Amino acid sequence: MRQQNSDVVITRQRVGQIGSYAFGLALLIAILGLVWTGWSTPVIIVFFVAAVGLATWVAFTPRDFAAFITGRQARYGTMAFFSAILLSGIVAMTYLLVREQAFTFDLTMSEEFTLSPETKDVLGRITRPVQITGFYSSQNLLLRAIDDQFFRLYETETNG
Repeated sequence: MRQQNSDVVITRQRVGQIGSYAFGLALLIAILGLVWTGWSTPVIIVFFVAAVGLATWVAFTPRDFAAFITGRQARYGTMAFFSAILLSGIVAMTYLLVREQAFTFDLTMSEEFTLSPETKDVLGRITRPVQITGFYSSQNLLLRAIDDQFFRLYETETNG
């Protein structure tokens, strides 16, 4: 029976590679944590781990680090990164501008969910807040869903 060689060899290249992986993963986790929770102790610790990973990468494999920073892949990657950030910013700003707006569209052929001109006239004359309360039996819960749509139309027509 042969005994297998179980020696573990640690090289500078391997330690630098592990440092680069630790840096990338920790930086990603830290940024996500910062977005979700703000500056908290765990986020600061993960940023510190990212810094240690970066320092390990630079110290053990400086040529690999320099090639990563200055190479063609880095130039294209940087452009892709900033393009993604720009697109995310545009989407976020659009969402922030639109989220408070109420858009209603009646796509039924018979315009079932469109307020009549008479109803719009009555709603236009309302000068004070009105609360509509409906009571439904368990057999009429389907009617409640339909009425809720009309209540939203009333709210939209009177601007709240």
